[in-house]
Amino acid sequence: MAYASDYTLDELMIAVMSREFKGAVLGGAATYCSTLAAMLAKRVHNPDMVVLDSMNLIDADVIPAYTLQEFIAYRQATKGGGIPLRMSTEELFDFILRGNFLIWVRPAQLDKHGNSNISVIGDWHKPTVQLIGPRGVPEDTTYLDGMYYYLPQHTSRLFVDKVDYVCGVGYGPARDNGEVRWGLPALIVTNLGAFDFDPEQKRMRIKSLHPGVTVETVAENTGFELVVPAKVPQTEPPTVEEVEVIRELDPLSCRKLEFLGGREAAELTRRILEKERELLSQAQTDTSRELTMGMLLTEEQKAVQRMVREFAEKEIAPTWAEYDEAEKFPWENIRKAAELNLLGMLVPEQYGGAGLDACTWVLAMEELARVSPSDAGIIYTHDGVADSILHFGTEEQKQRFVVSLAKGEKVAALCLTEPNAGSDLSAIETTADSDGDDYILNGNKIFTSSGGEAQIYLVLAKTDKTKGTKGMSMFILESGMPGFTFGKKEKKLANKACVAREEIFENCRVPKENMLGAEGRGFGIAMAGLDIARVGTAATAVGIAQGAFEAAVNYDKERVQFGQTIASFQGIQWMIADMATQIEAARLLTQNAARLRDAKQSYTMEASMAKMFATDVAMKVATDCIQLLGGVGLMREYPVEHFFRDAKQYQIVEGTNQVQKIIIARHILAQ
Repeated sequence: MAYASDYTLDELMIAVMSREFKGAVLGGAATYCSTLAAMLAKRVHNPDMVVLDSMNLIDADVIPAYTLQEFIAYRQATKGGGIPLRMSTEELFDFILRGNFLIWVRPAQLDKHGNSNISVIGDWHKPTVQLIGPRGVPEDTTYLDGMYYYLPQHTSRLFVDKVDYVCGVGYGPARDNGEVRWGLPALIVTNLGAFDFDPEQKRMRIKSLHPGVTVETVAENTGFELVVPAKVPQTEPPTVEEVEVIRELDPLSCRKLEFLGGREAAELTRRILEKERELLSQAQTDTSRELTMGMLLTEEQKAVQRMVREFAEKEIAPTWAEYDEAEKFPWENIRKAAELNLLGMLVPEQYGGAGLDACTWVLAMEELARVSPSDAGIIYTHDGVADSILHFGTEEQKQRFVVSLAKGEKVAALCLTEPNAGSDLSAIETTADSDGDDYILNGNKIFTSSGGEAQIYLVLAKTDKTKGTKGMSMFILESGMPGFTFGKKEKKLANKACVAREEIFENCRVPKENMLGAEGRGFGIAMAGLDIARVGTAATAVGIAQGAFEAAVNYDKERVQFGQTIASFQGIQWMIADMATQIEAARLLTQNAARLRDAKQSYTMEASMAKMFATDVAMKVATDCIQLLGGVGLMREYPVEHFFRDAKQYQIVEGTNQVQKIIIARHILAQ
């Protein structure tokens, strides 16, 4: 048996009201309880709903759920205000008029006639559209049809002032004359029960009563006659699922629920406590990371960052060690990433991509690398190939290759390095001889990331040996072409899941329409591709450093030696401070290169700076983190050793850091 005293009023309001709609698309009021209610409804009952804060119009797709800490930080950051909705005032008004929706209202937001004072749409201080009010609800104001009220106290005064004048006898004549509409609000929830409108008798009726509440108690506290059904149902208590979601959204302020008993209650309590600890730990870890870039990121970028982080932690984290140990390409992870459009982030929507800017892309790469640098390496290489075809390819090539790459139907790889051509690409020996409508390729490439796994390959070859770098051309090859085979799979120190193989070309016939750009432009295309690849490498290195740093800091906060946590020693704190500063500097250098690209400015030098600095930071931070962990830092069951191994690779790939210094110096001296 459940009793009203077992719940807080807010919990009852949430449980009852959230079940009342399935198709509602709008809700909210600037109260924490109402926000929780709307979020619960979105999570459990109607995941497709759009939730708006009626005071400042918060887009719930930007803030899909709150924890208590997030809510407090959000209110402080906005000084109690909201985040502007991402649609025009006219679009919002049309949207409201089309929908059956919900508005949560507290009594302070109603005038003495029961009209909502939420009569302004747009900027609260500079309204561009204002509905008629507060002297009554005009007949054509259909946006109030679905209004739900919540009264924290059920008294005669409140019920008459806030309810009867809105829907019943108090304004009867005006309603009969068409001056004010009948039938508002659609639902009222109080601390005694739930009430809705009877269209035949044009009065409010009892929909349900909370446990322990009688019809007589309601009548004494209402102030006018209600319609009483022959059998009044009892309000259903919150379900286990609802309680868990409420606890997840608000782990600290929700009060104890007693409606469960015995073993079931004990198990739920254990799970709730675990979730609370997890949320608190995550908040402590993530807050510093979000604050560092908080002033630099748009809401869309924060949403993408949050989405990729959740994906990496949920989908990649449980399996990265298995793929790394087996040196197996993580196809399952890549397919799941494709479902989120992570393989088409830089590709415009017209070609099936997400159309994101480079700044958002590097945030995503960092979040992936923070868990698995191999997955990040696969994806940024793939994205770089798609980007090259976008910038230098024909429309036919874009439709033929980019669309499938953006959708993740195929994976791409870049073939540059050869046995005698590493940092010196001018020394490549792979040739492409013209033969009618084709080119015939001969030669081999090595150390190709995703080699043998990818389906699309960009291959740099010499079409004229006498012209040096101006005699090089770029070709788009597909796996399975006659004469295109794969050699050995490399046994690597680092990035083991990002499989590398040799590519062998033996009289491989490639149609001329597969040449990317003009003949002789291949070296320039390769250099342009390396610019964005180096930004991706830098972002991956920042993710490696961040992942190692978080693991080490969390360990040092728990590890006790000499009677205190090792994080309390000044020497350790100095190391932590140095690492945090270096990581942030690398992050900002990477973002700077990405911003220059987004602004369509030259960013070759800045990409080299970011790549060189970030990968050196990743190597140093990973080394220091192993030192902070001591002996366990060498063990494979801890992630730091794998960050250490992977960091080394990124000092070498996409041009060694020594080559980056040459590029930087040449740009400076040429100015």
